[in-house]
Amino acid sequence: MLDQGKAREACELLARSHALVPTLSTLLNLGLCSRQCDRLATAHDYYRQAEVMATLMRDTQRGEFAHDEAAAIAPQRATLTLRISGPALDSLDVKIDGVSQAREVWEHPMFIDAGEHQIAVTGAGAQTWEGAVLVANGGKHVVVIPAFEPKAEREPAPPLASVAPTPAPEPAREAPVAAIKHEQPSEGLGTARWVALSVGGAGVVALGVSLGLTIAAGNNYSDSKPLCSDMDICSAEGVSLREKAHDQAVAATVLGISGGVAVIGGATLWLLDPSSAREERDGLTFGAGPDGVRAAWKLHL
Repeated sequence: MLDQGKAREACELLARSHALVPTLSTLLNLGLCSRQCDRLATAHDYYRQAEVMATLMRDTQRGEFAHDEAAAIAPQRATLTLRISGPALDSLDVKIDGVSQAREVWEHPMFIDAGEHQIAVTGAGAQTWEGAVLVANGGKHVVVIPAFEPKAEREPAPPLASVAPTPAPEPAREAPVAAIKHEQPSEGLGTARWVALSVGGAGVVALGVSLGLTIAAGNNYSDSKPLCSDMDICSAEGVSLREKAHDQAVAATVLGISGGVAVIGGATLWLLDPSSAREERDGLTFGAGPDGVRAAWKLHL
């Protein structure tokens, strides 16, 4: 189909094949047909995945080919930036072509394929906004979404009629007592930093497992070479070893990417923890006297 110029049909069949049995050859062909369909952002992603898999399989030739193709496509990709403002950001659901976009990607350029893309925004109180943007390769597109008003609060019920209470007799005043100073205990690590440690620790574990799987995949692939010909025709044992190496390489790739993201996320949470700039407290002071009980919280900013 690719030879006949039917790139879109070829991409559909290759995508089904890759979903059943992911292989390096299929990734390279998906990159080729996506490029022919003018879907450069998608083609770039396929070539980068192929480069990672080839590296894990120690396939230098096809790894260099995938790297060169991705590098050639990278500057030609289009970007789309969503500009959203207003007081009701937390309640918005933003979708591009029916897929919800995380709050973290707003206001940042996103790589996107050429063509027309539908944008839909839903806010509180069933407020909606829809639009379309025509994206061209190499372009930097910005979509400005109007501000959504916050959801109207329900009007409070009128207060019930009340009867003025009979004033109680004034209690006898007591002699003043000395103020008691209560020192604020130290707080230790805040919640955000415990979360940062947990996320970062999980990322380090994932990277360690990824490294182990990468080594195991490389060993299995090396063990299969004596059992396979130069045309990649293998014995049953060789096929089994290469399938095992492939599965380990895919798992290592997923864990490596996830672990790296987790480590970066944990470091970001640690650095952005507001407790690192928490104000210094002198202490909480209570006192009692003829006029009642009083409290004072002293801060040095």
